[in-house]
Amino acid sequence: MYLPRDIILDVLTRLPVKSLSEMRCISKSSLNIIDNPFFATLHTSRLLNSAVNSTTAGEVQLMLLAHSWSSRDNNFLTALQSLKYNDKNGLTKSRRCKANILSGVGDYEVDFVFCNLICLKQTGGAFKDPCLLINPLRGGEFLELPINDLIPPYARKWYGIGFDSITSTHEIVGVFKSIPHNYQVAYVYT
Repeated sequence: MYLPRDIILDVLTRLPVKSLSEMRCISKSSLNIIDNPFFATLHTSRLLNSAVNSTTAGEVQLMLLAHSWSSRDNNFLTALQSLKYNDKNGLTKSRRCKANILSGVGDYEVDFVFCNLICLKQTGGAFKDPCLLINPLRGGEFLELPINDLIPPYARKWYGIGFDSITSTHEIVGVFKSIPHNYQVAYVYT
């Protein structure tokens, strides 16, 4: 049976991200549709326009951010573990997703969460490690935000993200405050 492409896209944009990530494995054609930037724009638009996106998107996806000291490597490890809420047992580990080790150097904290994207930034120290933008529902894919050489190493950092519906792009804003000189600088990552 043949379905028009616009109907297929309409059905797929209503699915939660978790289901879409599982559908990527069904066939090459489903992978091509879901990985298409146009589809990502459609799905994000629907997610952002939904008044109750957490209830329409199916089950709630929970993530545990864990920090631990590795005496073997003599540094901090940061990991994300997918969790599932079960009425009987409370929180349990998701069987499909294992913990993703995100860093073997430094200690990270959550800076923001936006539409299943998590931004982690390094805590303490000279902030030499890049911030990480992670999509845990797509197998822990991550993007390292570039380090700006003009920012002093001990500057305080804040990040935020938004979706520009006119250009259909996500934009990340980085705000940096120099501690000794007391000035602020903002950069937009597109």
